[in-house]
Amino acid sequence: MFDNISMKRIKHLPTISILLGLAVGTYLPRSIKEKRAQADAQQTVTVSRRQKVQAVIGRFFDLIAVRERINTMKRILKAALILTVLILLAKYNRYIRPGIPTSIQLAQALDSNSRIEFRVPHGGNYMLVLGFQAHQAFIAFPSSCRVRIHSVVGAEVLDKRFFKNDLLNTNWLQGEGRFVCSPTIIIDGELLRLDEHLVAGGHYSISLSLPEVTATNVSLWLVYER
Repeated sequence: MFDNISMKRIKHLPTISILLGLAVGTYLPRSIKEKRAQADAQQTVTVSRRQKVQAVIGRFFDLIAVRERINTMKRILKAALILTVLILLAKYNRYIRPGIPTSIQLAQALDSNSRIEFRVPHGGNYMLVLGFQAHQAFIAFPSSCRVRIHSVVGAEVLDKRFFKNDLLNTNWLQGEGRFVCSPTIIIDGELLRLDEHLVAGGHYSISLSLPEVTATNVSLWLVYER
């Protein structure tokens, strides 16, 4: 009986071996596949995390670059603003800060056809002033007069006629001598300002055409602010 049982077991051994082999063969590939899938998934997660970290770092550096650009633009705008203010101050300095009134004598005594050459000093608010040393000189002054200014090359820059009744008395020649009056020229109800006609440092000639004989004690001055 024992032998019969042993023989039956021996007969079934190949079948058991085959079944075990199939079981092992089926399990092992699945196990390997699962491990590979897990490894791939872990690698994918690692790569994904690395990409996220790289993306965060990239955004951080992008923000730094943007801030640097903004700071650079702020510095440029600030420098441009300061430069603009300095240019405006230099250009309109005489309007912001009152200039020092100054006068230079162009002619000591006018005659019936005076022509005087002069160089324009640096400054602004240029105007002509007549200096009368006696009341009789003002009374004898012609009722009308023509003033003409030419550049050194002969180009005419001013040609105006004014009238004695339109002269406006000033105190701009104080300290220059004894003048009973020192009027400036008025044309069409406005002061004759020469800023738009003269250039600082330029060389010009001025002539006054007087239709009558003018007293010799009338002088001509250029008054300006420096």
